Amino acid sequence: MNFDSKANYIQDKIVVLGDSHTRSFAYSTHINSLFIGPGRTNCFYDEESAELAKKKITANLTKISPDSVIILVLGEPDIRHYLVNVGKFNSTISNLTSDDINHTLSAVNRYTEVLNILKKQGTIDCPVIYGIVPSERKNQNFLAKIYNEKLQSFCKSEGFTYFDCWEAAYDNQTGVVRRKFQADYVHLNDLILPILFKFLLKQRLISKKTALSYESNIEWSYLYKVKVGDNETRIWGDYSIKKLRDYTYIGFNFPLTLLTNDLLLTIKKSIAIFGINFNKKILVLDSREGYVPFSLKNYDVIGVEENNIFHNKAKFINKFSSSNVNLRKKIKDYSDIELVISIYPINLRNLENKFSKIKRDVKFGIYFLLEDRFIDNFVHSHPEYQFYLSFRTYYYLQKKYKLLLATKEKLPFIFYTKLKILFILDYFSSFLKNKLHKIKKYARNFVKK
Repeated sequence: MNFDSKANYIQDKIVVLGDSHTRSFAYSTHINSLFIGPGRTNCFYDEESAELAKKKITANLTKISPDSVIILVLGEPDIRHYLVNVGKFNSTISNLTSDDINHTLSAVNRYTEVLNILKKQGTIDCPVIYGIVPSERKNQNFLAKIYNEKLQSFCKSEGFTYFDCWEAAYDNQTGVVRRKFQADYVHLNDLILPILFKFLLKQRLISKKTALSYESNIEWSYLYKVKVGDNETRIWGDYSIKKLRDYTYIGFNFPLTLLTNDLLLTIKKSIAIFGINFNKKILVLDSREGYVPFSLKNYDVIGVEENNIFHNKAKFINKFSSSNVNLRKKIKDYSDIELVISIYPINLRNLENKFSKIKRDVKFGIYFLLEDRFIDNFVHSHPEYQFYLSFRTYYYLQKKYKLLLATKEKLPFIFYTKLKILFILDYFSSFLKNKLHKIKKYARNFVKK
Protein backbone atom coordinates (compact mmCIF):
# COMPACT_ATOMS: atom_id res chain seq x y z
CA MET A 1 0.00 0.00 0.00
CA ASN A 2 1.41 3.34 -1.08
CA PHE A 3 1.59 6.34 1.22
CA ASP A 4 0.61 8.64 -1.65
CA SER A 5 -2.70 6.85 -2.15
CA LYS A 6 -5.58 9.14 -1.20
CA ALA A 7 -7.34 6.17 0.37
CA ASN A 8 -4.82 6.21 3.20
CA TYR A 9 -6.10 9.59 4.35
CA ILE A 10 -9.61 8.33 4.97
CA GLN A 11 -10.15 7.90 8.69
CA ASP A 12 -11.89 4.52 8.56
CA LYS A 13 -9.26 2.68 6.51
CA ILE A 14 -7.30 0.97 9.30
CA VAL A 15 -8.86 -2.37 10.23
CA VAL A 16 -7.58 -4.57 13.07
CA LEU A 17 -8.77 -8.17 12.76
CA GLY A 18 -8.21 -10.98 15.25
CA ASP A 19 -8.83 -12.35 18.74
CA SER A 20 -9.53 -10.46 21.97
CA HIS A 21 -6.26 -8.50 21.67
CA THR A 22 -8.06 -6.34 19.12
CA ARG A 23 -9.64 -4.68 22.16
CA SER A 24 -6.49 -2.56 22.61
CA PHE A 25 -7.38 -0.66 19.43
CA ALA A 26 -11.14 -0.38 19.86
CA TYR A 27 -11.26 3.25 20.95
CA SER A 28 -9.21 4.93 18.22
CA THR A 29 -11.02 7.26 15.85
CA HIS A 30 -9.01 5.88 12.93
CA ILE A 31 -9.25 2.14 13.62
CA ASN A 32 -12.12 -0.29 13.20
CA SER A 33 -11.49 -3.28 15.43
CA LEU A 34 -13.01 -6.63 14.41
CA PHE A 35 -13.11 -9.48 16.94
CA ILE A 36 -13.60 -12.86 15.22
CA GLY A 37 -13.88 -14.82 18.47
CA PRO A 38 -11.94 -15.88 21.57
CA GLY A 39 -8.38 -17.10 21.12
CA ARG A 40 -9.20 -20.46 22.66
CA THR A 41 -10.96 -21.48 19.45
CA ASN A 42 -9.50 -19.01 16.93
CA CYS A 43 -5.81 -19.75 16.99
CA PHE A 44 -3.20 -22.12 15.58
CA TYR A 45 -2.99 -24.46 18.55
CA ASP A 46 -3.83 -27.45 16.35
CA GLU A 47 -5.04 -28.19 12.80
CA GLU A 48 -8.72 -27.86 13.72
CA SER A 49 -8.40 -24.42 15.32
CA ALA A 50 -6.12 -23.24 12.47
CA GLU A 51 -8.76 -24.25 9.90
CA LEU A 52 -11.47 -22.38 11.82
CA ALA A 53 -9.26 -19.30 12.09
CA LYS A 54 -8.55 -19.41 8.34
CA LYS A 55 -12.27 -19.59 7.50
CA LYS A 56 -13.12 -16.69 9.78
CA ILE A 57 -10.25 -14.52 8.57
CA THR A 58 -11.16 -15.20 4.93
CA ALA A 59 -14.86 -14.44 5.47
CA ASN A 60 -14.09 -11.15 7.21
CA LEU A 61 -11.46 -10.01 4.72
CA THR A 62 -13.97 -10.30 1.87
CA LYS A 63 -16.08 -7.64 3.62
CA ILE A 64 -13.20 -5.18 4.10
CA SER A 65 -12.22 -2.60 1.50
CA PRO A 66 -9.06 -3.79 -0.35
CA ASP A 67 -7.36 -0.42 0.10
CA SER A 68 -7.54 -0.70 3.90
CA VAL A 69 -4.51 -1.06 6.14
CA ILE A 70 -5.21 -4.51 7.60
CA ILE A 71 -3.58 -5.57 10.87
CA LEU A 72 -3.87 -9.21 11.94
CA VAL A 73 -3.76 -9.75 15.71
CA LEU A 74 -3.47 -13.48 16.41
CA GLY A 75 -1.19 -16.05 18.02
CA GLU A 76 -0.92 -15.25 21.75
CA PRO A 77 -3.50 -17.89 22.77
CA ASP A 78 -1.39 -20.55 21.00
CA ILE A 79 1.03 -20.34 23.92
CA ARG A 80 -1.17 -19.35 26.84
CA HIS A 81 -3.77 -22.09 26.34
CA TYR A 82 -1.07 -24.64 25.66
CA LEU A 83 0.59 -23.85 29.00
CA VAL A 84 -2.78 -24.14 30.72
CA ASN A 85 -3.52 -27.49 29.07
CA VAL A 86 -0.16 -29.05 30.02
CA GLY A 87 -0.28 -27.71 33.58
CA LYS A 88 2.60 -25.24 33.19
CA PHE A 89 0.69 -21.96 33.25
CA ASN A 90 2.40 -20.76 36.45
CA SER A 91 5.61 -22.77 36.12
CA THR A 92 9.14 -21.39 35.66
CA ILE A 93 11.26 -21.26 32.51
CA SER A 94 13.40 -24.10 33.85
CA ASN A 95 10.37 -26.41 33.72
CA LEU A 96 9.92 -25.90 29.99
CA THR A 97 11.08 -28.74 27.74
CA SER A 98 11.85 -29.32 24.08
CA ASP A 99 8.25 -30.50 23.63
CA ASP A 100 7.01 -27.07 24.66
CA ILE A 101 9.34 -25.37 22.21
CA ASN A 102 8.34 -27.78 19.43
CA HIS A 103 4.66 -27.06 20.04
CA THR A 104 5.38 -23.34 19.80
CA LEU A 105 7.16 -23.80 16.47
CA SER A 106 4.36 -26.01 15.15
CA ALA A 107 1.76 -23.37 16.06
CA VAL A 108 3.62 -20.57 14.29
CA ASN A 109 4.10 -22.85 11.26
CA ARG A 110 0.32 -23.32 11.06
CA TYR A 111 -0.10 -19.53 11.27
CA THR A 112 2.36 -18.88 8.45
CA GLU A 113 0.77 -21.61 6.32
CA VAL A 114 -2.58 -19.84 6.64
CA LEU A 115 -0.97 -16.52 5.68
CA ASN A 116 0.60 -18.10 2.61
CA ILE A 117 -2.72 -19.63 1.56
CA LEU A 118 -4.52 -16.29 1.95
CA LYS A 119 -1.80 -14.54 -0.06
CA LYS A 120 -1.95 -17.11 -2.91
CA GLN A 121 -5.74 -16.87 -2.99
CA GLY A 122 -5.48 -13.11 -3.32
CA THR A 123 -7.60 -12.70 -0.17
CA ILE A 124 -4.94 -10.59 1.46
CA ASP A 125 -2.20 -8.48 -0.09
CA CYS A 126 0.27 -7.04 2.40
CA PRO A 127 -1.17 -7.00 5.91
CA VAL A 128 0.59 -5.89 9.06
CA ILE A 129 1.25 -8.92 11.29
CA TYR A 130 1.05 -7.99 14.96
CA GLY A 131 3.46 -10.11 17.03
CA ILE A 132 2.51 -11.82 20.27
CA VAL A 133 2.36 -9.39 23.18
CA PRO A 134 4.43 -9.88 26.36
CA SER A 135 2.69 -11.11 29.51
CA GLU A 136 3.30 -11.13 33.27
CA ARG A 137 4.53 -14.75 33.13
CA LYS A 138 8.19 -15.33 32.29
CA ASN A 139 7.65 -18.85 30.94
CA GLN A 140 5.06 -17.58 28.47
CA ASN A 141 7.36 -14.75 27.43
CA PHE A 142 10.18 -17.22 26.80
CA LEU A 143 8.03 -19.15 24.32
CA ALA A 144 6.52 -15.95 22.90
CA LYS A 145 9.99 -14.73 21.92
CA ILE A 146 10.59 -17.98 20.00
CA TYR A 147 7.18 -17.64 18.34
CA ASN A 148 7.80 -14.01 17.38
CA GLU A 149 11.29 -14.65 16.01
CA LYS A 150 9.93 -17.34 13.68
CA LEU A 151 6.96 -15.19 12.68
CA GLN A 152 9.15 -12.14 12.03
CA SER A 153 11.53 -14.20 9.90
CA PHE A 154 8.62 -15.46 7.82
CA CYS A 155 7.23 -11.94 7.32
CA LYS A 156 10.63 -10.69 6.14
CA SER A 157 11.03 -13.50 3.60
CA GLU A 158 7.44 -13.41 2.29
CA GLY A 159 6.92 -9.65 2.10
CA PHE A 160 4.56 -9.21 5.06
CA THR A 161 4.96 -6.26 7.42
CA TYR A 162 5.75 -7.28 11.01
CA PHE A 163 5.01 -5.08 14.02
CA ASP A 164 6.89 -5.82 17.24
CA CYS A 165 5.53 -4.19 20.40
CA TRP A 166 8.13 -5.71 22.74
CA GLU A 167 10.59 -2.84 22.70
CA ALA A 168 7.92 -0.62 24.23
CA ALA A 169 5.81 -3.02 26.29
CA TYR A 170 8.42 -5.50 27.60
CA ASP A 171 10.64 -4.79 30.62
CA ASN A 172 14.05 -6.42 30.09
CA GLN A 173 14.99 -6.04 33.76
CA THR A 174 11.95 -7.85 35.16
CA GLY A 175 11.34 -10.17 32.21
CA VAL A 176 7.61 -9.35 32.10
CA VAL A 177 5.26 -6.83 30.51
CA ARG A 178 5.57 -3.21 31.65
CA ARG A 179 2.85 -2.48 34.20
CA LYS A 180 1.62 0.71 32.49
CA PHE A 181 0.75 -1.19 29.30
CA GLN A 182 -1.48 -3.76 31.02
CA ALA A 183 -5.24 -3.75 30.63
CA ASP A 184 -5.38 -7.08 32.48
CA TYR A 185 -3.13 -10.10 32.89
CA VAL A 186 -3.54 -10.99 29.20
CA HIS A 187 -4.20 -7.88 27.10
CA LEU A 188 -2.41 -4.59 26.52
CA ASN A 189 -4.24 -1.30 26.93
CA ASP A 190 -4.52 1.57 24.45
CA LEU A 191 -1.07 2.98 25.30
CA ILE A 192 0.20 0.76 22.48
CA LEU A 193 -1.61 3.02 19.97
CA PRO A 194 1.04 5.77 19.60
CA ILE A 195 3.75 3.13 19.10
CA LEU A 196 1.68 1.42 16.42
CA PHE A 197 0.82 4.68 14.64
CA LYS A 198 4.44 5.78 14.64
CA PHE A 199 5.36 2.43 13.07
CA LEU A 200 2.62 2.69 10.41
CA LEU A 201 3.80 6.18 9.53
CA LYS A 202 7.39 4.95 9.18
CA GLN A 203 6.13 2.19 6.86
CA ARG A 204 4.30 4.88 4.84
CA LEU A 205 0.93 3.23 5.46
CA ILE A 206 -0.77 6.24 7.05
CA SER A 207 -0.47 9.99 6.81
CA LYS A 208 1.30 12.17 9.35
CA LYS A 209 -2.01 13.79 10.21
CA THR A 210 -3.46 10.39 11.15
CA ALA A 211 -0.35 9.40 13.09
CA LEU A 212 -0.59 12.53 15.24
CA SER A 213 -4.22 11.88 16.19
CA TYR A 214 -3.90 8.39 17.64
CA GLU A 215 -5.63 9.12 20.96
CA SER A 216 -8.45 6.93 22.19
CA ASN A 217 -11.22 9.48 22.11
CA ILE A 218 -14.33 7.46 21.34
CA GLU A 219 -16.65 5.92 23.91
CA TRP A 220 -18.68 3.26 22.13
CA SER A 221 -22.40 3.26 22.89
CA TYR A 222 -23.04 -0.32 21.93
CA LEU A 223 -21.44 -3.68 21.28
CA TYR A 224 -21.99 -4.72 17.67
CA LYS A 225 -22.50 -8.27 16.43
CA VAL A 226 -22.44 -8.91 12.69
CA LYS A 227 -23.12 -12.23 10.99
CA VAL A 228 -20.14 -13.11 8.79
CA GLY A 229 -20.47 -16.41 6.95
CA ASP A 230 -21.42 -19.10 9.44
CA ASN A 231 -19.97 -17.17 12.38
CA GLU A 232 -20.27 -13.90 14.23
CA THR A 233 -17.87 -10.95 14.29
CA ARG A 234 -17.99 -8.31 16.97
CA ILE A 235 -17.02 -4.72 16.41
CA TRP A 236 -15.42 -4.10 19.76
CA GLY A 237 -16.80 -1.73 22.35
CA ASP A 238 -17.12 -3.86 25.47
CA TYR A 239 -14.72 -2.06 27.83
CA SER A 240 -15.07 1.52 28.88
CA ILE A 241 -11.93 3.63 28.40
CA LYS A 242 -11.45 3.85 32.16
CA LYS A 243 -11.62 0.10 32.58
CA LEU A 244 -9.34 -0.54 29.61
CA ARG A 245 -6.61 1.62 31.19
CA ASP A 246 -7.01 0.70 34.82
CA TYR A 247 -5.85 -2.84 35.62
CA THR A 248 -7.54 -2.74 39.05
CA TYR A 249 -10.92 -1.77 37.61
CA ILE A 250 -11.40 -4.28 34.82
CA GLY A 251 -14.80 -5.46 33.65
CA PHE A 252 -17.33 -5.35 30.85
CA ASN A 253 -19.29 -2.25 29.98
CA PHE A 254 -22.56 -3.84 28.81
CA PRO A 255 -25.47 -1.95 30.49
CA LEU A 256 -26.40 0.24 27.55
CA THR A 257 -25.89 -2.62 25.12
CA LEU A 258 -28.26 -4.88 27.06
CA LEU A 259 -30.77 -2.09 27.45
CA THR A 260 -30.76 -1.27 23.73
CA ASN A 261 -31.02 -4.91 22.68
CA ASP A 262 -34.07 -5.36 24.91
CA LEU A 263 -35.62 -2.10 23.84
CA LEU A 264 -35.20 -2.75 20.12
CA LEU A 265 -36.81 -6.16 20.42
CA THR A 266 -39.91 -4.51 21.85
CA ILE A 267 -39.83 -1.75 19.22
CA LYS A 268 -39.52 -4.28 16.39
CA LYS A 269 -42.55 -6.19 17.68
CA SER A 270 -44.49 -2.96 18.10
CA ILE A 271 -43.70 -1.88 14.54
CA ALA A 272 -44.91 -5.25 13.27
CA ILE A 273 -48.28 -4.63 14.93
CA PHE A 274 -48.89 -1.60 12.69
CA GLY A 275 -47.69 -3.35 9.53
CA ILE A 276 -51.14 -3.16 7.86
CA ASN A 277 -50.98 0.59 7.26
CA PHE A 278 -47.30 1.10 7.82
CA ASN A 279 -44.96 1.77 4.89
CA LYS A 280 -41.83 1.28 7.02
CA LYS A 281 -40.32 4.78 6.77
CA ILE A 282 -38.38 5.20 10.03
CA LEU A 283 -36.11 7.94 11.32
CA VAL A 284 -33.68 7.21 14.16
CA LEU A 285 -32.34 10.26 15.97
CA ASP A 286 -29.03 10.14 17.84
CA SER A 287 -28.18 6.83 16.20
CA ARG A 288 -24.61 7.08 17.49
CA GLU A 289 -22.45 4.56 15.63
CA GLY A 290 -25.57 3.28 13.95
CA TYR A 291 -26.63 0.35 16.09
CA VAL A 292 -30.29 1.28 16.21
CA PRO A 293 -30.92 1.60 12.47
CA PHE A 294 -28.73 -1.39 11.60
CA SER A 295 -30.74 -3.69 13.82
CA LEU A 296 -34.06 -2.70 12.25
CA LYS A 297 -33.90 -4.94 9.19
CA ASN A 298 -36.33 -4.73 6.26
CA TYR A 299 -37.30 -1.14 6.97
CA ASP A 300 -36.50 2.06 5.11
CA VAL A 301 -34.36 3.55 7.88
CA ILE A 302 -32.66 6.91 8.13
CA GLY A 303 -30.04 7.21 10.87
CA VAL A 304 -29.06 10.68 12.06
CA GLU A 305 -25.92 11.42 14.07
CA GLU A 306 -24.24 14.83 13.97
CA ASN A 307 -20.99 13.75 15.66
CA ASN A 308 -18.33 13.21 12.95
CA ILE A 309 -16.57 10.36 14.78
CA PHE A 310 -19.74 8.34 15.34
CA HIS A 311 -20.91 9.11 11.81
CA ASN A 312 -17.67 7.72 10.32
CA LYS A 313 -17.88 4.62 12.51
CA ALA A 314 -21.48 4.12 11.41
CA LYS A 315 -20.48 4.26 7.74
CA PHE A 316 -17.97 1.44 8.27
CA ILE A 317 -20.46 -0.68 10.24
CA ASN A 318 -23.14 -0.02 7.62
CA LYS A 319 -20.90 -1.37 4.87
CA PHE A 320 -19.43 -4.24 6.89
CA SER A 321 -22.86 -5.47 8.00
CA SER A 322 -24.24 -5.16 4.43
CA SER A 323 -27.00 -2.91 5.72
CA ASN A 324 -28.74 -0.34 3.59
CA VAL A 325 -29.25 2.43 6.11
CA ASN A 326 -29.42 5.99 4.88
CA LEU A 327 -26.91 7.72 7.19
CA ARG A 328 -27.11 11.48 7.59
CA LYS A 329 -25.64 14.11 9.86
CA LYS A 330 -28.76 16.25 9.79
CA ILE A 331 -32.33 16.16 8.53
CA LYS A 332 -34.58 19.16 7.91
CA ASP A 333 -37.72 17.69 6.35
CA TYR A 334 -39.74 15.22 8.41
CA SER A 335 -42.81 15.22 6.16
CA ASP A 336 -42.05 11.81 4.65
CA ILE A 337 -41.28 10.14 7.99
CA GLU A 338 -43.82 7.78 9.53
CA LEU A 339 -42.12 6.78 12.77
CA VAL A 340 -39.34 8.39 14.79
CA ILE A 341 -37.26 6.55 17.38
CA SER A 342 -35.19 8.46 19.91
CA ILE A 343 -33.70 6.72 22.94
CA TYR A 344 -31.31 9.45 24.04
CA PRO A 345 -33.35 12.34 25.42
CA ILE A 346 -31.17 12.99 28.45
CA ASN A 347 -33.32 15.71 30.00
CA LEU A 348 -36.73 17.30 29.59
CA ARG A 349 -35.44 20.35 27.69
CA ASN A 350 -33.59 18.08 25.26
CA LEU A 351 -36.77 16.06 24.79
CA GLU A 352 -39.01 19.09 24.25
CA ASN A 353 -36.60 20.52 21.65
CA LYS A 354 -36.67 17.30 19.67
CA PHE A 355 -40.40 16.92 20.01
CA SER A 356 -41.17 20.45 18.85
CA LYS A 357 -39.09 19.93 15.69
CA ILE A 358 -40.60 16.63 14.61
CA LYS A 359 -44.16 16.40 15.95
CA ARG A 360 -45.81 18.55 13.25
CA ASP A 361 -44.68 16.43 10.29
CA VAL A 362 -44.26 12.86 11.51
CA LYS A 363 -47.13 10.81 10.09
CA PHE A 364 -47.56 8.08 12.64
CA GLY A 365 -45.76 8.39 15.93
CA ILE A 366 -42.64 8.84 18.01
CA TYR A 367 -40.91 6.37 20.35
CA PHE A 368 -38.97 7.65 23.33
CA LEU A 369 -37.18 5.97 26.18
CA LEU A 370 -37.77 8.28 29.13
CA GLU A 371 -36.78 8.49 32.74
CA ASP A 372 -39.77 8.04 35.02
CA ARG A 373 -39.41 11.57 36.38
CA PHE A 374 -39.87 13.10 32.90
CA ILE A 375 -42.90 11.14 31.79
CA ASP A 376 -45.76 12.84 33.69
CA ASN A 377 -44.66 16.39 32.89
CA PHE A 378 -44.10 15.54 29.26
CA VAL A 379 -47.45 13.81 28.83
CA HIS A 380 -49.41 16.60 30.57
CA SER A 381 -47.81 19.30 28.46
CA HIS A 382 -48.93 17.67 25.19
CA PRO A 383 -52.68 16.97 25.45
CA GLU A 384 -52.97 16.91 21.64
CA TYR A 385 -51.11 13.57 21.56
CA GLN A 386 -52.10 10.07 22.57
CA PHE A 387 -49.49 8.35 24.74
CA TYR A 388 -48.96 4.63 25.23
CA LEU A 389 -46.63 3.65 28.05
CA SER A 390 -44.94 0.27 28.47
CA PHE A 391 -45.56 -1.65 31.69
CA ARG A 392 -41.97 -2.76 31.89
CA THR A 393 -39.33 -0.64 33.57
CA TYR A 394 -35.94 -0.55 31.87
CA TYR A 395 -33.01 -0.03 34.20
CA TYR A 396 -29.89 1.80 33.12
CA LEU A 397 -27.26 3.31 35.40
CA GLN A 398 -29.61 2.72 38.36
CA LYS A 399 -32.32 4.92 36.86
CA LYS A 400 -35.79 3.83 35.77
CA TYR A 401 -36.85 4.24 32.16
CA LYS A 402 -40.04 3.38 30.31
CA LEU A 403 -40.87 3.14 26.66
CA LEU A 404 -43.31 5.80 25.47
CA LEU A 405 -45.13 5.89 22.14
CA ALA A 406 -46.68 9.22 21.13
CA THR A 407 -49.25 9.24 18.29
CA LYS A 408 -51.31 12.01 16.73
CA GLU A 409 -54.49 9.99 16.68
CA LYS A 410 -55.99 7.48 19.04
CA LEU A 411 -55.11 3.97 17.92
CA PRO A 412 -57.94 1.73 16.66
CA PHE A 413 -59.08 -0.68 19.33
CA ILE A 414 -57.46 -3.71 17.70
CA PHE A 415 -54.08 -1.96 17.44
CA TYR A 416 -54.31 -0.63 20.97
CA THR A 417 -55.19 -4.11 22.28
CA LYS A 418 -52.28 -5.72 20.42
CA LEU A 419 -49.89 -3.10 21.74
CA LYS A 420 -51.15 -3.52 25.30
CA ILE A 421 -50.78 -7.31 25.08
CA LEU A 422 -47.25 -6.87 23.72
CA PHE A 423 -46.30 -4.57 26.59
CA ILE A 424 -47.77 -7.02 29.13
CA LEU A 425 -45.89 -9.97 27.58
CA ASP A 426 -42.73 -7.87 27.49
CA TYR A 427 -43.15 -7.09 31.19
CA PHE A 428 -43.60 -10.72 32.22
CA SER A 429 -40.82 -11.89 29.92
CA SER A 430 -38.48 -9.42 31.59
CA PHE A 431 -39.65 -10.51 35.03
CA LEU A 432 -39.07 -14.20 34.26
CA LYS A 433 -35.66 -13.56 32.71
CA ASN A 434 -34.60 -11.61 35.78
CA LYS A 435 -35.75 -14.39 38.13
CA LEU A 436 -34.05 -17.05 36.01
CA HIS A 437 -30.81 -15.05 36.03
CA LYS A 438 -30.92 -14.83 39.83
CA ILE A 439 -31.58 -18.57 40.14
CA LYS A 440 -28.63 -19.39 37.84
CA LYS A 441 -26.40 -17.00 39.79
CA TYR A 442 -27.44 -18.60 43.08
CA ALA A 443 -26.84 -22.08 41.64
CA ARG A 444 -23.33 -21.14 40.45
CA ASN A 445 -22.45 -19.73 43.85
CA PHE A 446 -23.87 -22.84 45.56
CA VAL A 447 -21.77 -25.14 43.35
CA LYS A 448 -18.63 -23.12 44.09
CA LYS A 449 -19.19 -23.54 47.83
